[in-house]
Amino acid sequence: LHVRSRRQRQMCIRDRIEEWRRRFENVAWVSTIDIEGMSLDETVNITIYRFVQEALTNIVRHSDAVEVKVIVIGSRIDETVTIEVRDDGSIKENAESSDGVGLVGLRERVESIGGVFDFGVNRPSGFFVSAHFSIDWHTLESD
Repeated sequence: LHVRSRRQRQMCIRDRIEEWRRRFENVAWVSTIDIEGMSLDETVNITIYRFVQEALTNIVRHSDAVEVKVIVIGSRIDETVTIEVRDDGSIKENAESSDGVGLVGLRERVESIGGVFDFGVNRPSGFFVSAHFSIDWHTLESD
């Protein structure tokens, strides 16, 4: 995966969400992708893409959600990126998925770039994962 330009990066995430919309028509997909004007380095690009990909995969495997929200927001002022994926479903329990490998992988990916990872239960139902990390403007690529 070599996504370099801002437009390509946003399209890649949007394309992934559109693919899930087509595959899972019974789910309402809401997304806000706003990393406009941010030239992010390759590691950050991949982290954003893989985080969203893994979170969506976990929702499909482990939840009976009927609504999913994906938010990716970059702030040039704060020099940060925030990712949040939430659903409104109940959590399915099964022996194959109880090891939490997906969550561990998300945490490791975010922490490897100095970020903060969080997850938990939505009230009244559902689950969320989030990531927040700073951007080192000295390592940014030009579009």
